Amino acid sequence: MLKFCPNCGAKTLKNGKFCHECGYSLQEFNNESTITEKDIIDDTKEDIIIDNDGGDFFGDFAQVQQEEDIKNDKLAEKLERLFVNYKMSEFIDRINNIENADSPRLAYLAAMILEYGYDQIKEDGESAFNILAQLSDEGYVLADLHLIGSGFYNINEEYIPILNKNILSQIDKLEKSEDPFIIYEVANYYCSENSEKINYNKAMKLYQKAANKGYWKALASLGYIYLSGECHQSANVNKAIQYYEKAAVKGERNSALILGRLYYFEKFLPKNINKAKQWYLVAAEQNEEEALNELANIFLSEHNYYKAVEYYERNIRVNNSSLAASSLASVYLGLNEEYADFDKDEKKGISLLKKALELDQNNGDALCIFGICYAIGVGVEENPSFARDYLNKAISVGNGEVKTVAKDVLKNLNESQKENESEGCFITTAVCDSFNKPDDCYELTMFRHFRDNWLKNQPDGKELIKEYYNIAPKIVSTINKLPNASDIYMNIWLMYLKPCLKYIEANDNISCKNLYFKMVQDLKEKIV
Repeated sequence: MLKFCPNCGAKTLKNGKFCHECGYSLQEFNNESTITEKDIIDDTKEDIIIDNDGGDFFGDFAQVQQEEDIKNDKLAEKLERLFVNYKMSEFIDRINNIENADSPRLAYLAAMILEYGYDQIKEDGESAFNILAQLSDEGYVLADLHLIGSGFYNINEEYIPILNKNILSQIDKLEKSEDPFIIYEVANYYCSENSEKINYNKAMKLYQKAANKGYWKALASLGYIYLSGECHQSANVNKAIQYYEKAAVKGERNSALILGRLYYFEKFLPKNINKAKQWYLVAAEQNEEEALNELANIFLSEHNYYKAVEYYERNIRVNNSSLAASSLASVYLGLNEEYADFDKDEKKGISLLKKALELDQNNGDALCIFGICYAIGVGVEENPSFARDYLNKAISVGNGEVKTVAKDVLKNLNESQKENESEGCFITTAVCDSFNKPDDCYELTMFRHFRDNWLKNQPDGKELIKEYYNIAPKIVSTINKLPNASDIYMNIWLMYLKPCLKYIEANDNISCKNLYFKMVQDLKEKIV
């Protein structure tokens, strides 16, 4: 018998706790006070004029409602068959207004496609959860099973016993079901850490039963179980591949991606590039982000640059892939000598790096590449300070490989700077040495900071530094040979360097620059 919301009149489920349409609480109306179709007829029949031609509004309404329910049931059956067999394009063509489906089964299917994502329907776990939570609140056990067993959602601990209670009250009947969705969800339930009735043997039998019915989720789950050794099963790569292939043949993108990796990365199987490409292409046809990127990497390794760029760019365009943007940037910047025959375009490479970080500010690859660029001056002006910033962030957010590369570059950068610093501030270093000051003393640190962070960035800065590096070693070498070297260094300190230091401390860099290079010119004339 139909039930209706007392607030807005919308049809509700028998055990519903609130209305789909207006959110009105139905808990106080769940027994005799619930408004039914009969109540509406009885309360209003005396105000309704029956058509003399035999028309009966309520009879027609009930018939229309019954026809609508039948229509929804038939639609759900068709959609179920399509979903089970991974006929996703046709599934999406048939399902309309998936967030407002008119029956629990249609709503459940809507949640499944939102959770998985396909083509124009983007993965949306939050919307999927909201649908499932509402179905669960209305007593729909398939939603309870999925919330507990799928592992996708963090369920509040207080609700887990409630979900378990509802499931276990029906578990015997559910186990006997021939419905592939129910079979699969019960299998998940028996494996879940949130289940109050874990039973791996039953789970495996049910997974197999659902797989025999062609359900791609069951096939993919069995592939994972045999690859990882979950559910108290011994790992068996051959069995895993059999199940993954059955799912991937249907078109299931994640199974195809896993098969591509199995054949490419040699962890479990001998490398087979052709098979890797075959399965990557299945996933790439559905614009799976990682498959597109890894397929592009394969074409790049084969020096098939046209195909590599095609897949990288497609991934950026379709998926806003930060990973693809940073991978392609590295190629355009020419940072890998293996691809020296690729036409470099540093401007385009830097543009792609910026895009990669716009899409994901924690992209460790992009941060590391930017650090390298600033360290060696590729595509940007060399800037050790910027390089360190990017490299340190890459170390903090990147994966193991990124951390290793960034640490190596940072180490080389620091060693190079240390060499430059020990040889660079020749006269200042010699003066400080005569005072027995360490290499990292306050005075030397301040002068190096002046050189690296201000003087270098002036229009004539690099030229002045270059000229200084040419003459300063000769000045120091000559002074060191003189018997009164320590007196000369004291005079240099008092006449030039001490005032320069005060200028730096006062942020008067121009005065410091003028006096410092007057010192160089004076010493050049007097000493050399």
